[in-house]
Amino acid sequence: MSMHKQAVIDIVKNIFTYYGYSVSSSSMCDLLAEKDTERLLIKFENDPNTNSARYFSNIAQRYRGKGVLVSESFDEKIRLFALDDGLMLWDRSELESQIGRAVLGGMVPGEKVTLKEKINSTTMQVPAETQTSKTEYE
Repeated sequence: MSMHKQAVIDIVKNIFTYYGYSVSSSSMCDLLAEKDTERLLIKFENDPNTNSARYFSNIAQRYRGKGVLVSESFDEKIRLFALDDGLMLWDRSELESQIGRAVLGGMVPGEKVTLKEKINSTTMQVPAETQTSKTEYE
């Protein structure tokens, strides 16, 4: 079952708003989330590929932001590219996790973890034998 774009965008907007970001629509991506000096460009894609991920990552870098690509799932090539390029990927599992954190954080006073802390603590585990440089994708 594929995810409905507008429903996902609305949920992602609520998550970032909960964490104190100013969230708006943008012509270069689906959402622009800003807080202090941090700028996140967020884009939903039903069927992402390495070229679309690279294009979006370049836009995010051009606007001095960090890209967050949201989709049902990502193949290994996109995951490796994202790891190499600093692009954040939110698949269905990560989206569900973020929804849960926001809901539970709102229910437990004093237990609110900032999204920035979550982003900084998130690492993607890629087996060493599959790690490659981004030049392989070009």
